[in-house]
Amino acid sequence: MNIPSQHTYDPTPVSPATKRVLVVDDHQLICEGIAEALDEVGGFDVDWTLKAGHLREKIDTHDYDLVILDTRLPDPVNVAYVEQVVAQLGAAPLLLLAETVHAEFLDSVLEVGAAGVIEKNVKFSVFINVISLVLAGGQYMPRSAVGADAKAPA
Repeated sequence: MNIPSQHTYDPTPVSPATKRVLVVDDHQLICEGIAEALDEVGGFDVDWTLKAGHLREKIDTHDYDLVILDTRLPDPVNVAYVEQVVAQLGAAPLLLLAETVHAEFLDSVLEVGAAGVIEKNVKFSVFINVISLVLAGGQYMPRSAVGADAKAPA
């Protein structure tokens, strides 16, 4: 059985209100689930890949309004990598997707230009609100990584 490692959106012109989103996660279920969920909401055209190695190539060949990047890929997703991706994206926000968020990592990626870090265990309604926030130019900081409730770095 041949399982695809990426999905590219249909290049057919879309409504100016439609937001093009790239999801990068090494779990196909997560990529397809986010794509289907955003399709249900409407107004999103979602592309995805399972490999961080495809991310920079996709950014070079397509214009995205938002990139959602998992922090736990086989390829390292560290602060330097986040900074490179942010620079390559230009004005489009980069939202990191994590199992847990550490305050030190959050501060570092926000400092280099990421739009925020969202935990994978949030409710769908929160996820959609965070996407709306970052598309409007805001930054998102999960409560679990801010203040006294912050987790210590691993």
